[in-house]
Amino acid sequence: MYPAGLATRTLVLHLGRLRWSTAPGAAPREHLAVTAAGGRIFAVAGRRAGIDTNLATFQSYVPGGKRWLTL
Repeated sequence: MYPAGLATRTLVLHLGRLRWSTAPGAAPREHLAVTAAGGRIFAVAGRRAGIDTNLATFQSYVPGGKRWLTL
């Protein structure tokens, strides 16, 4: 179970249409880093609640996919 308030969906801006939609979110957490490279989105680290809940989670997502892959 994840702490209340952590998002389970990701907002996506479609630049060609200037419209927003949602996609599956990475594992719910705060204070994470996100970047894109090679047609994939990567989510790195973060924490679930306080400083004592730091994560070493590394995930990737292909836009349009159904889920994030844990690396």
